Amino acid sequence: IENVSRCCLCPHLCQALHPCKTQTDFIFSGLEGAKAMKVTSMGLQAIQKAAGDSMILNCSYTPGPLDTGELDIEWSVVSPDSMQKDQMLLSYGSSTQYQHDDRPSSGGLSFAAGDPSKGDASLLIDQLSPAHSATYQCKVKKLPGVDMQKTSLVVMVKPSVPECWLQGEQLFGEDVSLHCQSAKGSTPLKYTWRRESMGPMPAAATQNSVTGELRLSNLSQSFAGTYLCEVNNAVGAQRCRINLKASKRKRVNLHTACSCMAHHDDTHWGEKDPTFGFHSVCSHVTTPTRYFTYHISARMLSIIFCHPLC
Repeated sequence: IENVSRCCLCPHLCQALHPCKTQTDFIFSGLEGAKAMKVTSMGLQAIQKAAGDSMILNCSYTPGPLDTGELDIEWSVVSPDSMQKDQMLLSYGSSTQYQHDDRPSSGGLSFAAGDPSKGDASLLIDQLSPAHSATYQCKVKKLPGVDMQKTSLVVMVKPSVPECWLQGEQLFGEDVSLHCQSAKGSTPLKYTWRRESMGPMPAAATQNSVTGELRLSNLSQSFAGTYLCEVNNAVGAQRCRINLKASKRKRVNLHTACSCMAHHDDTHWGEKDPTFGFHSVCSHVTTPTRYFTYHISARMLSIIFCHPLC
């Protein structure tokens, strides 16, 4: 450095000390340790965001002391195919901003800072959509300095409000299943059931986090309560609820005193579980044949209809 200072004051001394070097060589060798253009980002290099949101891809830069050329900033989408050119999106040069891509997905792109020449070249994307998912590159040139940085962006759709429904009879001893399903949402979606009232989740309960099914076997009164299903992915979550009841099965007491008569019905051999009318003085009831005494012949089915005394 001392020699550089002396060379600046007396060029002839430089040649005398080092005949093979010019004055310019000495100046640059004295500054070779100085930092060149540096692009930095305070954010993550892999980002997941929800569709409909707005976000800023950070890109800050610091020129080196030798970077005296004209400032040029470029934002582009990196092609996944190395044989294809990257797609230029936005640039800045000569105090002017330029839009290079007219695709719908490039709408809403702008520099976040009012004046990108002040060291902040961050990119603002308004109203994100899945089409914005890509690897973005910020490149800053101020000759002889040049530097760049890449950021991967994945835009996902939040889960829609799921639908909750129940399959099976809410009767003691029965098996039931609670279901939960979102019509929209970027995969992977994860479903989680939990009991919201009347105690913890039954020990016999089994759930599938992929399909959203909760199975409950041998239903009892202790299973009754409100169950909540939550579906989530990396960018959002939604919930639905279902109220589970458990009641005793209503049976017909055939031991009640009644007057009965035999009746031949034209039900053919082999018919499965037919239902017959039960006429009471008080009400009309239908119930499966398994609660009646019956006799099957080759062609006919004899049923006893009883009229209980109310």
